[in-house]
Amino acid sequence: MGGKTLAIESIKIEFHGKASHAGAAPEEGINALDAAVSFYQMVNSMKQYHPGTNVYGVILESGKKASVIPDYASLHYLLRAWDGETIVKLKKMIEDCAAAAAKMTGCSYELSPIETNNAAMISNAVLSEIFAGYLAEEGVQDIVHSDVRGSTDMGDVSVRIPSIHPWVKLPCNGGALHSREFAEASISEEARGFMKKNACAMALTAAKVISDREILKKIKEEFGR
Repeated sequence: MGGKTLAIESIKIEFHGKASHAGAAPEEGINALDAAVSFYQMVNSMKQYHPGTNVYGVILESGKKASVIPDYASLHYLLRAWDGETIVKLKKMIEDCAAAAAKMTGCSYELSPIETNNAAMISNAVLSEIFAGYLAEEGVQDIVHSDVRGSTDMGDVSVRIPSIHPWVKLPCNGGALHSREFAEASISEEARGFMKKNACAMALTAAKVISDREILKKIKEEFGR
């Protein structure tokens, strides 16, 4: 059970211009907000050429007063893909758009990491099957077998050792992940009992790996090391 997750890279894009009075002398300014807006629009146009990926960003800073040409603007972008090679292509697209926006407006630009990046999750099928079996014994029948378009630091672990990141379906009355409804459901008595079953299944999975050398061999063979 479980599945793949997307690799993720986080980038901060900064544009530097020149401040000037927007009413008295706008022509003397170099508008960093114009660069940021142009960059945002370029990325929106270009990301369609990278199917199967997710590119999304927000403007963090864009000036303080309407009467002043902004000399600084910044954005935060998340790049998600199923593999590292595609992340590299997305980063180049971001760099190209930033360079074009800067050149068009007369600004300079900088790119820098803003959060921890994560590799794509590699789910070990042997481990997944063992966990799913123990979970079924605990009475959980609605077992999820799918890839997820999110990201997790467990992906970094999975490229070094055989790993699983099981998806389990918490009864939530339709509340989406990260929603207030989901948060409230996660602290209910029903959720506590449900997670206890999952914890038991995970503990039994670990015990099986420790005690069964043949299972451990299969896990390692699948991992390729």
